Amino acid sequence: MNKKITCVLSMYLIAGMSLALCENTVKADEITNNYSVEEILSYENVKTEDISSSIPKTENPVNNSIQISNIDDKIDSLYRDLGGDIKLPKTVDLGSNTIIGKLANGVGVTVYKVSSEDLAKGSVVLNSSMSLSDTKYSIQSKNGEFSIGFDNTKLKENEHFIICVSYSITDSSGKDIHKTFLFDTVYQKKDNAENAPAEPQNENRISGSDRYVTNLNSIKKSYKKGEFDTVIVSSGENFADALTAGPLSMKNKYPILFAGRNGISSDGLKFLNEYGVKSVLIVGGENSVPKNVETQLVNMNVRRISGVDRYETSNKLLSEFGSARHLILTDGRKFADALSATPLSKKLNSPILLVNNLTNVPTNIDNYSDVYIIGGKSSVNQSAEDKLREISNGKSVYRIYGGDRVQTSYQVAKQTKYASNLVVNGNNFPDALSSANLVASNPSNLLLINKSGYPTYMAELIEGKTNIIVGGYNSVMKNIFNY
Repeated sequence: MNKKITCVLSMYLIAGMSLALCENTVKADEITNNYSVEEILSYENVKTEDISSSIPKTENPVNNSIQISNIDDKIDSLYRDLGGDIKLPKTVDLGSNTIIGKLANGVGVTVYKVSSEDLAKGSVVLNSSMSLSDTKYSIQSKNGEFSIGFDNTKLKENEHFIICVSYSITDSSGKDIHKTFLFDTVYQKKDNAENAPAEPQNENRISGSDRYVTNLNSIKKSYKKGEFDTVIVSSGENFADALTAGPLSMKNKYPILFAGRNGISSDGLKFLNEYGVKSVLIVGGENSVPKNVETQLVNMNVRRISGVDRYETSNKLLSEFGSARHLILTDGRKFADALSATPLSKKLNSPILLVNNLTNVPTNIDNYSDVYIIGGKSSVNQSAEDKLREISNGKSVYRIYGGDRVQTSYQVAKQTKYASNLVVNGNNFPDALSSANLVASNPSNLLLINKSGYPTYMAELIEGKTNIIVGGYNSVMKNIFNY
């Protein structure tokens, strides 16, 4: 998808939602008992509504409500559409009259006041009288950094307001798609912001002030000093390399440490020294893990595995993993299926290969006893599956999937049948990327849920079991498990 960022007045991007409803039967193909996975899937009768929505460009704006979201719930969409580093505040210090962040050149940003009634309802109809900033503002910097002033005299301490982000992209068919997001933000004292419940303290919740702290905490939860001397370093900004490095990490007990766009954090470097790490395997090119990371690790043995894109990197990791009886294939364009496949990779001791249908499937596929496709046919299509059966010379090809990412994770968990669960936000990858560290040391099912709860059919796997949450309250709300 090509980016086509346009500057548009936020209020004129308010548009109607058109819903197309249809029923899809949730199913999963049979898995035989030849190997480690034994149970035949029986979840045949659950149905789900597939809701497709669009935001058409209109000459005359219509007064329809727009959902109010948390930035954590939409960060994946922003990464996918805009690329680069995304930074938006969840809180603004009392007395400040400036919003500072980073999106992309040309994106429209406007600040709006919101009523407590609209906030409770979770949606709002915007109008010009609600604006607290210039409605014509668009980001001019090439790297997407911005600073926009707003009228703070209309806000009280601890009052919520909205940061509106507007842009358009061009899809593969050449059609312009216009998007508007409204992000809930709090105007509060700095001390309140620092003491907000973003870092819960509970042994059954792994979290931190950001993805990098969560990542470090996942390693410290999973490994003791002296248990390893090699670490995998991958990008904390993009999901692909970290997910395909997961099987290698679990097989060899190499923790995965995240690097940002400026390299490894000071806390990350301190961790490497304290734990006596001698070797580092960087996964991903210099656009993912910058060159200066090698300079930061000058006293260690450093090697990099990378390709021209995520698919070539994934293929190289396949070779690095070595021989295996089983192979797992997932769609390389989205994180959810590869994330759900992580416990199955642990169960089968198998690598995960990211594919774009069959454009990068290795020619020696018949060296594997069987192949598992994780995800529905909108991820890895039927033609790809048929071709895979053909080139695998009669070897078994299985598909595990559900009607959506949450159901797919449930279907995989029904096969892995571990005694405990890791629970993550299925719409937001940053915290969830650290799951491989936790699965390596304590094999668990990995359940994708929504921020506010899990579906009723998942209760059989969750209730009465040990459930470890990965991420703070902004990822998985406290009231779900009361911790």
